[in-house]
Amino acid sequence: GRVSRADVLLRDLTVDTAYQARYQHLDPSHVAKLTAIYQETGQLARVIVFTDAAETVRLLADGFHRHEVYRKSGKLRIPALVLTVKNPKEEAILFAAMCNRGMCLTRTRQDIYRAVEMLFTLKGCWLWGDSRIAEHCGTHANTVVKLRMAYAEKHGIDRPTIVNTVN
Repeated sequence: GRVSRADVLLRDLTVDTAYQARYQHLDPSHVAKLTAIYQETGQLARVIVFTDAAETVRLLADGFHRHEVYRKSGKLRIPALVLTVKNPKEEAILFAAMCNRGMCLTRTRQDIYRAVEMLFTLKGCWLWGDSRIAEHCGTHANTVVKLRMAYAEKHGIDRPTIVNTVN
């Protein structure tokens, strides 16, 4: 793919919680903290956006709280890193699932579970080993084993036999 820096129109972004690995979509206290930073410095880190070559879709994959700050501030554009890829929906999920591991807003247990379950929705990732998913999402493989079993039961699907599990 290709990466570029751009100031993207807020109205052109698809802001969908399917691409956010947070259990709670927005934390108002974090939005307030980022708003204070924005008012003081006039900038925040760029958000991450995935698009296709034709730019028919622009999916926000990281920066939901920053997006809210810009939206509430009445801004029309937001600084972004735009990744042009073949399958933006899948790539946005893969990226979002590994986000927030070292951010200033600490992840909750539900956030970690959400990130792992996002990967389970992708056919290829369902076949990944537990350790690989754990590494990608920043958790322990035992957590993935537990979540995979619950996910398979909830959705009435079989657990893949090729998965490398933790002993």
